[in-house]
Amino acid sequence: MDAAGRAVRAVAAVSGAMIFLVKFWSSNSNYQEGTLIEHSAPNAQDLLIRECEEFQQLSERHHELDVRLSTLTEKRFLSDEEKVEEVTIKKRKLVIKDRMAFMIRSH
Repeated sequence: MDAAGRAVRAVAAVSGAMIFLVKFWSSNSNYQEGTLIEHSAPNAQDLLIRECEEFQQLSERHHELDVRLSTLTEKRFLSDEEKVEEVTIKKRKLVIKDRMAFMIRSH
């Protein structure tokens, strides 16, 4: 199997895991479509940033992924591996953002 084939299989595996996690978090919360972290009480987010290690780690990881995604989007052309990485990063950021929103709603 060539590199592109391995990359597609890896994305499919990651995508399946992420879809499961999003469905799990959605079914175990008072999730309302369109709810974003920004619409939640800023005090809860600020408090979680200060006092919750998991939330801090999620926030830091989301930022790291955002920086890498910015690096990729600045490129004029992406290799096959970079295209797969771009899609994977976007999905990981979404899962992290959903988890952070769940934590804010639960707080």
